Amino acid sequence: MDEFPWMSTKNSYFIAAFADFWAWAVTKKDILVIICGSAGSWMIKNIFKNRGSLYNRVTSRMELSPFTLEEVAQFLKAKQINYNTDAIIKLYMVMGGIPFYLDQLDPSESLDQAIDRLFFRKKAVLKLEFDELFVSLFGSSRTYEHIVKILSEHAYGLDRNTLSKLSKISSGGTLSNNIDETRSGWIYNAIHTTW
Repeated sequence: MDEFPWMSTKNSYFIAAFADFWAWAVTKKDILVIICGSAGSWMIKNIFKNRGSLYNRVTSRMELSPFTLEEVAQFLKAKQINYNTDAIIKLYMVMGGIPFYLDQLDPSESLDQAIDRLFFRKKAVLKLEFDELFVSLFGSSRTYEHIVKILSEHAYGLDRNTLSKLSKISSGGTLSNNIDETRSGWIYNAIHTTW
């Protein structure tokens, strides 16, 4: 079941119905239930940390990580995009190792042309990606954006107390939840090295 979080709309009873299905499905030897979703914080809160009928039902997790720099180079080669090493490194700094973003590249364009087309033109495919990702992952995303922006300004990371002071979020459970949710999904990979 792909994009599982979007099936569970507010007041839909979807989770309760799914829990009943899951309880039935685990008694069968010919059914394998796989759920996935891009809203990482929702998956953690509602599936992995579920305290109701889905408690402790996850048997395995599969985390999809972005491509490494070497894998990006292999991907570009397979797409017959001939960037030199410097261009590949710059591309990685702009797009990371996200296959969807890399798949938008056109072999006939230079890196500068591709970045201009994908990010800066009027109807650029990735122009609003930052804002749209935050909203899709977190709904009301201002707190999470604030945390990520603070972390991005400190290349060597921050301790919890300093992050609390700079974000003006008390160092208790709220900050812990915000950090856990911010670390989930694609954002985990973005801030992992600075945390």
